[in-house]
Amino acid sequence: MKNEKEAIYTITLDNFIEKEVRKKSKGEDGKEIEVVEVVKENRATEFYFKKPSRRECDTMEEEFSIEMSKSIKKGIMTKAMLAKEYRENGGVLTKAEEKGHADMYMELAKAEDELAQLISESKNKRKQNTLVKKIKAFKEQILNIERPHQEMFNNTADVRAQTAATKWILLNCCFRRAYKSADFNPIFKGEDYEDKLDNYYKLYDEEGDAEENNIIFDLMGAVSIWYFTRTDDIQAYVDSITAEEAEEADAAG
Repeated sequence: MKNEKEAIYTITLDNFIEKEVRKKSKGEDGKEIEVVEVVKENRATEFYFKKPSRRECDTMEEEFSIEMSKSIKKGIMTKAMLAKEYRENGGVLTKAEEKGHADMYMELAKAEDELAQLISESKNKRKQNTLVKKIKAFKEQILNIERPHQEMFNNTADVRAQTAATKWILLNCCFRRAYKSADFNPIFKGEDYEDKLDNYYKLYDEEGDAEENNIIFDLMGAVSIWYFTRTDDIQAYVDSITAEEAEEADAAG
């Protein structure tokens, strides 16, 4: 990452310290004196999620395909395979429910793509609000279908492949910049992906402090939003969802 303009999401971790500032002043007798003031200075660290390049997107898709293939070879089914098997055995979903389930995922993807496009172009706020409501409705319908069998649906080849793809982006497209530094350094260090993955587990599970773990968690969320919507304005996307939820809460209250 060369400059902050490449970032599509930024998080600031504040670090206020007290420092002494010496100033020249005049005493009551008119003579010059030195006055020491204690002030707070924010030596913040900034964290960035850089928009993945075309090459990085291609590698991400390769990671998805590799994990999908590995999972299927291990006998882990896709959501479609799992739903079909259970239907044929008189299990989870009927044929109509299976089709509705698949259709909702397709419609959800279309709505998220359209919303991301409108946000990136700063167009049609009314249509954006309509799409936010539609997306929420699709997610609620999908959740209602999957909730009784959540553990089963979460442990599918699709989900494992999506997790592998988003983790690759997290480890390769997230950077930090220290206070007053001109350098953007990778959050997860290493010569190759395995090294970065080891560094990720050390930071997130073993060595990282609570504040930095929260930063990593937030970056994971940003990467997931980008992965499923491809929006270049993640904060605007989050704000549109948050505003809609606040409106609904006010209406309900």
